[in-house]
Formats: sequence, C-alpha cells, structure tokens
Amino acid sequence: MSPIGLGIVGVGTIVRFAHLPALTFLDEFEMRGVVNSKPESTRAAAQRFRARGFASHQDLVRDPSIDAVLIATGPAQHETVIRAALDAGKHVFCETPAQVATPEASREIMAVAAGKRLVVQAGHCFRYSPLVDLLQEHLRDATGPRLWSFEYFPYIGHIHNLALHLSGPVERVVGSRAGPFGSTTTLEFKNGDAAVIVGRSLNNCALDIESIRVSTRDFFGEIAGRRTVRVARMPVGVPFHEWSTRNAPATTFEAQAGGRMTLEVSGYLPQLRAFAKSIRDGSPPRSTLADVQETAELASRIAAAQKA
Repeated sequence: MSPIGLGIVGVGTIVRFAHLPALTFLDEFEMRGVVNSKPESTRAAAQRFRARGFASHQDLVRDPSIDAVLIATGPAQHETVIRAALDAGKHVFCETPAQVATPEASREIMAVAAGKRLVVQAGHCFRYSPLVDLLQEHLRDATGPRLWSFEYFPYIGHIHNLALHLSGPVERVVGSRAGPFGSTTTLEFKNGDAAVIVGRSLNNCALDIESIRVSTRDFFGEIAGRRTVRVARMPVGVPFHEWSTRNAPATTFEAQAGGRMTLEVSGYLPQLRAFAKSIRDGSPPRSTLADVQETAELASRIAAAQKA
C-alpha cells in the first residue's frame, strides 16, 4: 500500500521532539513538504527532514503529492490552515490546543470535511495511549460511580480533555483555584463520576510526577508516569485492623522506557497510526473538533469558578 503523503505546517518543539520521531517508526506516512513561519527556518527544516520546503501553507496544501496536513502552528492560525487544507481536499491533523473561533465554525468545518469524506483529527494524544486503553479495559467490570484524580504539569488542557473522554460531560465545576503554585479543580460528571485535577507549576517537566488514579468501592487503578499501570480488585472486605497485614493483590503492567516505547505509551505514535487508519478506512477519530470545543467550554467554566 502506498504511503500517505504528509505535509507539515509549523515546525516547533512538539513536531521536532514528538511527531517527527514518531513518523520515523511509521510506514503509513511519507513526509513530502514542510513550511514554517520564516523562509530561513523552512529551508532548515526541509534540509533536516529531507522534504520539500514551501513558501506558504497555501502552496503546501495545493501540492498534489500531499494527501494530509499536520498543523502545528500557533493556535491563532489553526482555523485558517484547516480551512485551506480542506478546501484543497486534504485530510487534517491539528495539534492541540486546536483553536477554532466558535462552536458554529467547528460544526461548519466538520460538515465540510464530512461532505468531502476527509478526516479532521485533533491531537489529544492521551486518548490514544495504550496505557489508558488498558486501564479502561479493566474498568469495564468495576461498578458504581468512580473517583478520579489527575496530577500533571500546568499544561492542563490535555487532562481536561482526557477527563471528558473517560467520564463524559461535566455536570458541575465544584470548585477551582489557581495561583503561582498551579491549579486545583474538582469536577462532578453527569454519569456520577467525580474528579480532582492538579496542575503543578514546575520549571522542570522532566520530574516524574504524572499520575492518573481511579477507584470504586472494590476497584483501584493507576497510571504512573506514562509507564506503569497498576490495578487491584478487592471483592472481599478487609477489617480496618487488618489493612496493614492483608493488602489486596495488585496486577502491574510495566512499559519499557525510552525511544519508541515512550512515543507509544505517550500516545504520539498511536494517534498518528489512528490518523492513517481513519484516512484509509473512514473510521472516525477518537479526537475531533467537537471534543476540542467541549474542552474549551470546560476550561471557560473552570476559569469562571476561579474568579468566583
């Protein structure tokens, strides 16, 4: 099967350190064009990545060798480039935070894409992580509302989106506080779930602080550091005085760190693999502009709660 011709608009940090390394492990795509904000940076990127440099995103999307466009510009340019790519008949992958002016504009763009049978996927990589898939698989047998906790860095939009993916629409923002330390938010969901989200303002994002935890009365699950999944089922009650001596058994799944596996468990590789699959078989992506709007609306509700 012929590879999908890919053009990249915007070659910033996330492209250099995530998308391009991920593409080296995928046969589904062939990089055929690149354009950056300035001619000199476009030339440097084209030389480094062995792709043709273009003068503008308009020129790139009109090139017949390019089938799909990965957009990683600043958010203010997203809608313009998305519309240009769809007008040229190209599939679209837009890095987060994908920004479209209004919900109406999102619906219009999605209608255009559907009419042309084109894929528009938003880059919410956590939705594609095999660790999240594994945790959800074990959660299927857990009954009752679930209590979630998420701990992350200050770039908390990914976690808001993941919480919506895992629990559905939010019923209420119970409370939220933000300061130099970061932010804390408590949410209640329409399905009965609750979540506490912590975003820590740390200068060193290499610290291994990330965690996702979920529990019911008889289930506990955890993703630690994008590396480990631990699940424990506790169907038999244990008296309080025996907790320290009769700990419930847990099953641990450990991912090998480094290189390809890091890109895999972070979701960067699976999301591009899923993008290629959607292009080829028409299956809907897990992350769309509708999800982007829902995440933006939640962020607005949280911001309002912080001002209250």
